[in-house]
Amino acid sequence: MQLVQKMYQTLRLELYLLISSLSIACFLGFIDEGYYNFYWMKDIVAIVALSLYGLGIYIVQLLVFSVLLSRSPNSGKIFAISFTLLPWLLYLVFQA
Repeated sequence: MQLVQKMYQTLRLELYLLISSLSIACFLGFIDEGYYNFYWMKDIVAIVALSLYGLGIYIVQLLVFSVLLSRSPNSGKIFAISFTLLPWLLYLVFQA
């Protein structure tokens, strides 16, 4: 029973990270690529680019969570700090 609960928690975490990474990628595409609209999504190349952005953000989130947060006894504090700093880091990475 504990194995099923652990698998459910892991799947729930990965689904949460996937949804949040796609949300961040859509937001970045909305403000950067689409000039505050989603008309640019009509092109298949834009969908591929959005998928790559989402996949990259998902991999980074998964690595940060699995390496840093799961081994630390103060994972709640680290998560709060990283969640606060994430928009600023994204701004620095993606500014023109």
